[in-house]
Amino acid sequence: MGEVVASPSASRIVADVVVPRPLPQPLTYVVPEEFLDQVRPGAAVIVPFRSGTSEGFVVDVREEKCDAPREYALKNIKSVLDEGPVFTNQDLEFFRWIAAYYQTTLGEVFFTAIPKVMLATPKRARKTSSIEARVPTETRAPFELSSDQKNAYSHINAALLGAAFKSFLLFGVTGSGKTEVYLCAVEETLRLGKSAIILVPEIALTPQLRHRFESRFGDQVAVMHSSLGDAARRDFWRDLRTGKRRIAVGARSAIFAPLEKIGLIVVDEEHEPTYKQEGNLKYHARDLALVRARQHGAVTILGSATPSIETFHAALSGRHQLLELRERPASRPMPTVEVVDLKDERKAGLPPARNLGRRLVANLVETVARGEQAILFLNRKGYSSFLMCSDCGEVPGCDDCSVSLTYYRGAASLKCHYCGHSRQAPSECGKCFGRNFRYMGFGTESVEAELRELLPQARIGRLDAETASTSKKLEELLAAFRSGEIQVLVGTQMLAKGHDFPNVTLIGVVLAEMGLHIPDFRAGERTFQLLCQVAGRAGRGDLPGHVIIQTYIPETAVIQHAMSHNYRAFFDEELQIRREFGYPPFSRMAQIEFKSRNEVEARRDAERLAALLRELGSDEHKLDLLGPAPAGIAKVAGEHRWHLLLKSEKISSLNAFLKTARRAGARHIDVDPASTV
Repeated sequence: MGEVVASPSASRIVADVVVPRPLPQPLTYVVPEEFLDQVRPGAAVIVPFRSGTSEGFVVDVREEKCDAPREYALKNIKSVLDEGPVFTNQDLEFFRWIAAYYQTTLGEVFFTAIPKVMLATPKRARKTSSIEARVPTETRAPFELSSDQKNAYSHINAALLGAAFKSFLLFGVTGSGKTEVYLCAVEETLRLGKSAIILVPEIALTPQLRHRFESRFGDQVAVMHSSLGDAARRDFWRDLRTGKRRIAVGARSAIFAPLEKIGLIVVDEEHEPTYKQEGNLKYHARDLALVRARQHGAVTILGSATPSIETFHAALSGRHQLLELRERPASRPMPTVEVVDLKDERKAGLPPARNLGRRLVANLVETVARGEQAILFLNRKGYSSFLMCSDCGEVPGCDDCSVSLTYYRGAASLKCHYCGHSRQAPSECGKCFGRNFRYMGFGTESVEAELRELLPQARIGRLDAETASTSKKLEELLAAFRSGEIQVLVGTQMLAKGHDFPNVTLIGVVLAEMGLHIPDFRAGERTFQLLCQVAGRAGRGDLPGHVIIQTYIPETAVIQHAMSHNYRAFFDEELQIRREFGYPPFSRMAQIEFKSRNEVEARRDAERLAALLRELGSDEHKLDLLGPAPAGIAKVAGEHRWHLLLKSEKISSLNAFLKTARRAGARHIDVDPASTV
């Protein structure tokens, strides 16, 4: 039979589909008759793409004449994946904003925002996930709010009743009860028939916060983070989309929760850099929370004891309403802080191989003897930072990254913290074949070993990315510490954020300045925040807390301000430095990265773009170009990296130059970078 030729007046239904490729525009496909009732904006579909097929999302459906001019013949949509839309028109508006602001494609946004499991072909029968099936075993009554909490909540409640966008900075000392204010706000949000998103900076905090919310709101809570199994992720996503659950609790990806009628978005520990996604779409969940809340006419609460410089400056400038919690509930005192100068400890005989000074060890012994608990904080994994051959000085490095390999004694291995490469620790030097090695630097594994030697009767645990590599292991470790099974817990920054252990009365910071000298303008801010946050884990119950900070530079302003819990003094000094050098909040920044396995090519591309932007008048538009220069870690995963940093007082000027950079071929653009290393 010959091909049927449509009459000039005939029409067809076509759909614009976004696919997970770096394409500037959606692709157009014909909607076959059998899918006319299913294909609408928001549908997930399978479409032909090049020589194969691809998942995609429908963003528009319309009628067009069959003889409408086209550069190519349209192909048919092959199948529809889900029984209903997976996003709304309001979501589409949100996604378009993200693509424009972060200088990326709409496809990249879609395939970051919507879990891949939602694109799987539905099975006839789905198992209910064990995570979903868990229900709270107790109902926790609301606490009596303190006067500061009542004042803060009264402002938030008024905003919720006003049903218009408003943002608050809830600035409260560690342990001041910010979570209880969140719970009250969520309760009012649900009463108003709306939904809520609660963001936490780390997956490690999700179980604790989830328990608090489930004990108050039961099965209204859905959990969202990257460690969930496919079944649980699909179930939670569907429950939120259908309105069965109205509270999403999770890490940064929870900002994309498929909720309608959003009334409240909470960003707990808003200062944390982990809210910045470092994948292909480099979004900041805190900033997206403000955008999405404005879109829904919702209230945003940014909570922190140590707000980011940008956020606190915005609050003082009137862009957020500042609410303060100045004290801990029941007038519990802040922990006392003692700074120990390690130079004095060394002079008094502390051996080079030891990292725990006499004052810290003595306090640990007393704490354990009293039946209380302690946390030791060191933001470095492994046993030692690197191995060095004692005979020739050779240091084993990563073949694909310009870094040395970290030694792990328990696994007898060397690991790269950038590309994940791992190999067996050598028995002889690869250069001179010597068999004598020195263990240079230290990490949580070596501190744990030192503790076991010094406190042989104590029950000691370690919490870092190695020991808590899965959600299950993480929950087990935290549960063991909370129950008292572990008396002293050594950990990295995973321990510094938001945890509430009432029996912890001692915090030991093994080396305060670790991270302070990183070549990044936020190094001082990050160090101050970490010190204050980890110190805040002490004395949260009925017993007073004590903090010992070990350092070689006790006179440094960052450490002095952390010792006195003086955020305002730190903020004033840091703001002056930012103003002098034109860093945020006095400018907007973007970093363009050039990557290639050929170092000459990466440098050439960076220099070409820099020359182009300068030729286009970067000086006239008050755009500062820094670089290009090799990245702080010049080679990662086999690719050489060059950076070009752009600064401007106006986001409009910055965006104009970034669009030019994209047209010129720049692919790795980071708007508002959390780190410039």
